[in-house]
Amino acid sequence: ALGWYKQVRGDVTQASPTRSGNVGGSPEIHEKTHRATGRGVVSIFAASSGTYSYVTENVVTESVRHNHGVSVAHLADGRAAITATFAPNEHAKVLFFGAI
Repeated sequence: ALGWYKQVRGDVTQASPTRSGNVGGSPEIHEKTHRATGRGVVSIFAASSGTYSYVTENVVTESVRHNHGVSVAHLADGRAAITATFAPNEHAKVLFFGAI
């Protein structure tokens, strides 16, 4: 995952953050995707197991890497519909848009 982050860190640095959900809630989602490039990171946190959905605020690249339990569908408008499934004792999923 560190290698994937290094590929998009410049875009993450320049991106404005957005948050969905309450801090400590399920889910708590942080998006830092650069509007001009579509590259960046979406981090999803959950305090309890379950399946959670999120649609990115920004248009994102089709290239994406992520940990297990995540599926991504690219929408016609360029955004991504993300589904993340958390098993018991899993608390974080990270997606790197633009990493190869």
